[in-house]
Parts: sequence; structure tokens; C-alpha cells
Amino acid sequence: MQEIQERSQAQELLIREEARARHEHDVAETLQRSLLPDRLPDVPGIELAARYVAATTDVQVGGDWYDVVQLPGGLVGLAVGDVAGHGLQAAATMVQVRVALRAYALQDPTPAAVMRGVHQLVARLPGPEMVTLVYLVFDPASGELRWTNAGHPPALVIHDGAGSPLSGALTPPVGVTPNGSFAEGKTHLPPGATLLLYTDGLVERRGVSLLDGIDQLGREAAAVPTEDGLESLCDRLLHTFLDDTRITDDVAVLAMRAAPSVEGRLEVRLPAEARNLVHVRSALRRWLQDAGVPEEQTNEALVACGEACANVVQHAYSGSPDAGDLLVEARLDDESLQLWVHDDGEWRRAAERGGGWGLQLMHALMDDVEVEHTATGTTVHLCRRVTRDAPPDPAPSPAAPPLAAAPPERPPVSASDEASDE
Repeated sequence: MQEIQERSQAQELLIREEARARHEHDVAETLQRSLLPDRLPDVPGIELAARYVAATTDVQVGGDWYDVVQLPGGLVGLAVGDVAGHGLQAAATMVQVRVALRAYALQDPTPAAVMRGVHQLVARLPGPEMVTLVYLVFDPASGELRWTNAGHPPALVIHDGAGSPLSGALTPPVGVTPNGSFAEGKTHLPPGATLLLYTDGLVERRGVSLLDGIDQLGREAAAVPTEDGLESLCDRLLHTFLDDTRITDDVAVLAMRAAPSVEGRLEVRLPAEARNLVHVRSALRRWLQDAGVPEEQTNEALVACGEACANVVQHAYSGSPDAGDLLVEARLDDESLQLWVHDDGEWRRAAERGGGWGLQLMHALMDDVEVEHTATGTTVHLCRRVTRDAPPDPAPSPAAPPLAAAPPERPPVSASDEASDE
């Protein structure tokens, strides 16, 4: 009876310990996820998806992370890194590195400059720290991709049914050498190509070469149909490479795809925030350039469309705590350029808004300007004749924004006295 009682007590103690371990792991995973971006930005011309999976064999916080930074001039910064070790020290280092990278990227987005700043930070942290990191800058308008890699597994470019690593621009991890010197690589990302960033927990296996794991990752990623989307791509890679019952290391995955160009139509939908106006302008400029519209006419269309978009940001959602959607649609028919700028907000009375110069500028730059107010929002329709030169050389083809069907024809609505203040 005593032995039975002791065994029962031991089993009860073991159950409590297992429950405590599960609870600690859940807390650690929650903490780690709270340190990562809560959402990815909306950027015209590219698609983004990311995943983070915590290790199941360690209750301590890991140091894997990813980030996407919207930069001045419509550029996009992407980063994936891994702080050596586990525990609160690794998590603290990860937070400092991620915040520092954002700050340095906003000052000077070039990969070498950002990596030098991060290296100087890590070298001054107390205790021996080692961080692997790959940082890239993508220009959706031109398709140019620049990067530098500090001891991290190479990013993969998935295109035409194959996965190719971004070789070159490789240096030791940040924080391990006295003076950081970082090279920079440059290429063009073809329309429809996928850029895949990841941490070593996805491809590293005991007894298997890391290079073999990277090659397999490229093959598996290339086998996923493009039309499935990046969310499906990330899910499939995690299902293929991770054991659901035992994950020995944290895993971070970040995927970006440059959208292919479709002739004649453009759609850009973003939150109506001032910081997103540069992305609308960049997407529209590249689309007009690809269509062969001369620079002078392109600039005039950009100014007119920019005024309509700025009015949406300033006035459409002023009575709402959250920014609604800004939708820009464009269509080229022979020598006619048509633009629609639409919002779902509720505008204030003209006397309360002030202004009025924006609509005058639109009339001066476009052949026709129509403003339509409805119960569901406001639409500004801009139209002008354009000439079209021969399109530029498509090789290498830059990324272009996602496109959709043309909007339905709307009946002409003359600009009222109230709309003149828009």
C-alpha cells in the first residue's frame, strides 16, 4: 500500500511538472511572438507572407526574427536574423537588433550602411553576442534588389520552376569581428519571382548537409504553383520540413513576390494614410512608364492623382478613428488615360474643410475631372489624352503592381460648388 501510494504521488508530481513545462513554453512562445511584427505592410506591386514557429523542445525564448520596413522613396527593406542561443538574453538582443535595423534603415537604407550600424551596436553589447542576419532592399518601381549577408543562410529567388540562392555579399556574422566591413550585392527580381528568407531551423538537420537542406528548400518552393499564393507556400514549406511533434529550433520564414504586369489596367488599394501616398505614386509611375507614356505626361498625371489621393487622406475619414481604404484604379485605352480615386468615407461640408486648390490643379492638368458623391463614399474620375512611345526594353523586367479588371463605367457627374473645395 505504501509503494502504491508513493507511485501515485510521483505520478501526480510528474503530471504537475509537465503542466508547468507546457505553461512555461506557452508563455515563452507568446513573448517571442509579441516581439515580432504584428502585421506586414501593404505595398503596391508586391505580396508578402511570414511565419514564426517556436521550438517545442525548449521552454526558453529563442532569437529568430523577421521584419519588413517601408522606406523613403517607396523602397522596401526586408530582414531575417538569428541571435545565437536561447533565453531572455537572446530575446533582449533580438529586440535591440531589430529596432536598431529599423532606425539605421530609415537614415540610410543601403544594405552595407545598415549592417555597419547593426554591427557597431552588437559589438558594444555586454557579453559575447553573435547575430546572423540577411538584409535586403527592394525597389518595386524598378525591380532592383540589393542585399548583404552576415553569416546567414542565403535568400532564395524562386522563378521559372527553380530556386537559386543569392550568393555573394557574404561576411561573418555581426559582432564577431573588431571592424565590420560589409559587401553589397545587386540584381533585378523578375516579375512574378518569389524571394524567400528563412532561418536555419527550417533546413538544418542532424547528419544532413546544410547545403543539401537549402537545395531541397529551393526545389520544394519551386514546386508550389504561383497561383496558390505566398500563404500556401509558407504553409507547405513548414509542413514539409518540420516535424509536428518535435521542433528542435525556432523557425522564421519571410516570403515576398513581385507581382507580374498585366497590360492596360492597374489597381492599388491601401489604407488611407499619408505614408502610403509615396507607394501609390511609385506604382502608378512605373505602370505608366511601362506603357510608354512620356515623362511629362506621366508627371502631370501623377500630380493630379496625388492631389485626389491627398484629399482622401485628409478629409474622407476625418470623423473616423481608423483610416479606411484608398483605392486607385487606372486604365489605358489607346490614347486615353483614365484614373479613379475612390474612398468609403463620409466627407465634411465644404465650408468646414477649407482649401479648394486641389481640384483647380486637377482641372489644369487633366482634360476632364468628375466628382461623384454617394452614400458609400466619393469617387474622383480623372481623364486625359496621352501619347504612347515604344515601351522600354523589358529585360530585365521590373516588378509591377497587381492589376484587376477595369472599373465599371460611371455616369458623368459635374463638379459641384461643394466639390470645388476637395
